[in-house]
Amino acid sequence: MTRAGHGATGTALCLGIWLGDELGFYRILAERGAMSAHGLAVQSECHERLVREWLDSQAAGGILVYDDGADTYMLPAEHAMALANDESPVFVARAMNAFGSLFIDFHAPSIETARQRVDEAGFTDRTSFQVAKATEYDGTYDLICFFDCLLVEPFAFDDHSHNMADNPMAPLLYMASAGICVPNSLSQDVGLGLGAQAGEARLRDVFEQAGFTQFRLAAETPMNLIIEARP
Repeated sequence: MTRAGHGATGTALCLGIWLGDELGFYRILAERGAMSAHGLAVQSECHERLVREWLDSQAAGGILVYDDGADTYMLPAEHAMALANDESPVFVARAMNAFGSLFIDFHAPSIETARQRVDEAGFTDRTSFQVAKATEYDGTYDLICFFDCLLVEPFAFDDHSHNMADNPMAPLLYMASAGICVPNSLSQDVGLGLGAQAGEARLRDVFEQAGFTQFRLAAETPMNLIIEARP
């Protein structure tokens, strides 16, 4: 199969993982063991014919194990750690949601959904949501929090060629950078455009130019660089 075919297949499997997480399929399979399409459809309250197609895709992709004689599907324990247990250190199923951000910008319907849920929870007197840039919201605040930003960076080697050849996550992270990180940066005042694959040395340089005197790589995983910086 061509690289394009492999890429398209991987993309489809990622969509399937997103659906399996959203619909609770993985959690049901992890709790109940091998199941038929009918059994999973009943437990998840989903359409059996659609469930069967999802199961077959997952089995064909090596995520589930299919027993032809029993006509059942099983989620191996090691796969359950990554897809069914959201307290596992290797849980990745929820990360599939991020792919949508590669081709949408500010999403007004999400804001409307958030407002509806806040209203249902009775917190409208203390919570509000709005579509705004980081420098365009009104009011004064005691605390402003930013999540998943500069100090938790996607893993990258410093050398560009090394990164492209030896970082297995590079194709995904460069695309995320093209769709999210660089456009967001270029739209702001500084417009540095480091991207998601800057690497430790480039990040260190940015912090030092900003006046930080202490910078260290606190930890790293195959997905992230965890950086500690102090004035």
